[in-house]
Amino acid sequence: MDHSDLHSDQSRPAVPAISLQELVLLKRMLLFTQEDEKLLHIAAPILKSSLGVILQRWYNYIRTDSYLSSYFDISSEAAFRNSHFSTWLQQLCSRPESQNWQEVERKADENVVALHSLQPELLRYLVVMGYPVIRFGTEAIAISRLEPALVGRIGAAWYKAVTLSLALWAYPSSPSK
Repeated sequence: MDHSDLHSDQSRPAVPAISLQELVLLKRMLLFTQEDEKLLHIAAPILKSSLGVILQRWYNYIRTDSYLSSYFDISSEAAFRNSHFSTWLQQLCSRPESQNWQEVERKADENVVALHSLQPELLRYLVVMGYPVIRFGTEAIAISRLEPALVGRIGAAWYKAVTLSLALWAYPSSPSK
């Protein structure tokens, strides 16, 4: 499996070829709600200010694991910081919700179809990708000055956002327009 597109610096990143209906179904499976979107907007400044630390710790996580370091061809921490991984994290921290949630939900209910199976080996790599990002992002949220009751809810929203994003990577891609 070649994942060079995940960390090469291309001017037009790939976008998942997924229908709005499939996106809604994935969100439902994660119990991802508008409240999670609101919590992610609260967390965005914290995560953005911690982006360098999260990327550094993620790079070290990959580099120190013999299997992961052979799988990812990222020559240096600087290359990692300038990769699509950095862009991806920035987008996770500041992506606007462009659709009215209730309208999207209603349209999805009109024609529900089953999601297609994904290759198990691809999912294995995506799970590995998610753990350090979720962990290091959650740690950044935990040391923030937010109310303790809010920290747990924001951490759960971060988990859902990263997991949803990684699930979208499992879909075929087409160049963005």
